[in-house]
Amino acid sequence: MSSRSSIGYPLAMSPAREIRLDSAAFLDSAECRALELGEGARTIVERYLACCYDELGKAPHLLEGEDMIELLEERLPAHFGKKDPLAEHAEAVLGAWLAFDNQRSVVLHLYEISRALLEHADDFRRVVESGALAGR
Repeated sequence: MSSRSSIGYPLAMSPAREIRLDSAAFLDSAECRALELGEGARTIVERYLACCYDELGKAPHLLEGEDMIELLEERLPAHFGKKDPLAEHAEAVLGAWLAFDNQRSVVLHLYEISRALLEHADDFRRVVESGALAGR
C-alpha cells in the first residue's frame, strides 16, 4: 500500500494511527514515567487524544484555550464512567502531556491551554463524579 495519493501528495494519517503514535511517544517520555501511573496514564492520554483528533478534528498542539475548556467540560467526561477513579489523575496526566507536547511541537497557545486546564480541572472532576455525560 502506498503512502502517497494518486497525484503524488503524502496521505494524511488516520486519527487512530495518530492516537497510537502520540500515546506511545508520551508513554516513553520522562514526563509520563514521572507520574508512575502506568496503564492509567495510557488510558487518560488515549481518551484525551481521541477527543482532540476525533471530536475536535485538531492535533493537540493546535488547540486553543476554548478547545481545552470544551474538552474538559463537555467531551472528555463522556469517556469516563460515573465516579471513575482515573478522573483524579487526569489533570496531572494532561499537564504532563502538555509539557511533553511542548518539547516536540510548537504549541501555539500553550499559555491559554495550561490556564484552561488549571481553571477547569475541577469542573471536569465534578462532571465525571456526577456521571452526567458518562457513555455519551
